[in-house]
Amino acid sequence: MSDEEKKEPLSVYALVAASLDQFVAVAWQKMGLHPDVITHKVEKDIQQAKVAIDIAARLAESLDPVLDDDERRHIQNLMTDLKINLVRQTQSEDKS
Repeated sequence: MSDEEKKEPLSVYALVAASLDQFVAVAWQKMGLHPDVITHKVEKDIQQAKVAIDIAARLAESLDPVLDDDERRHIQNLMTDLKINLVRQTQSEDKS
């Protein structure tokens, strides 16, 4: 079988999943919990973290119909972790 025969068309769900991964990574960075991939510095921007989490949540909703139970649970746990950490980082910023 040649490489041409093995290729499948791009799935919109695969693209949404990749985008979800990117927004999740940015959310962790913007909460100041991971270094920025470009500057390698840890910088907190809670407003941008909130936007990244909101978009990730919407992307996760779009994937829901095609996920199996384990995948759905994993994404739900991931979104919960992000939201809990956002609250914690917001509270720590308010104390500063």
